Amino acid sequence: MRKDDESGGEQGSAESRIEALEKSRKLDRLLLFGLAAVLACTLLGGLTLSLLSSSEKAGEGAGGGVPAQALNVEKQLASLQAQITQQNQERAAQQESELNGMFRATEEPNSASQVARTLVGQEQGFQAVVKHLKLAMRDLAAMLPGSRSWLDQYSEALNLELTASQARASQIQLWAAGRVAEEPKPAAPK
Repeated sequence: MRKDDESGGEQGSAESRIEALEKSRKLDRLLLFGLAAVLACTLLGGLTLSLLSSSEKAGEGAGGGVPAQALNVEKQLASLQAQITQQNQERAAQQESELNGMFRATEEPNSASQVARTLVGQEQGFQAVVKHLKLAMRDLAAMLPGSRSWLDQYSEALNLELTASQARASQIQLWAAGRVAEEPKPAAPK
């Protein structure tokens, strides 16, 4: 029995030794974690302090350079404004010369006759289109039975446009010749 008691005592003492070792390891781990936390806080504080001191030094160094930078910016702004003013003056002179060239062309006597020829040509082209349109409508009316009524109304409207175009062409020719055409008086209301 003693053997059992001795082995039980050894087991109890072995277990107690293991528990004591585990407790001491726990304590060691806690101390190690505490030491690591203190070390991390110290490092973080040191970094923060060094960053603040370096930014203050940079701010002091930059503070001395701000007036110089402001002067440089003002000089650049003044030179850019001078360039813009010069470019505006050049552009205004260019536009003025272009406008003078356009007005000289209209002041020449040949330019009025050239405009008149162009306008008369346009009116003659319009008259030719209206005449061809009348012929085409007449051909269409011949193909469709019972279309004489609308053809007469359509032809009447085209005839009015044709006479108005001929009147405009004659007024343009009078204008080109230097005579002022009388304005057609509106018909009195009935």
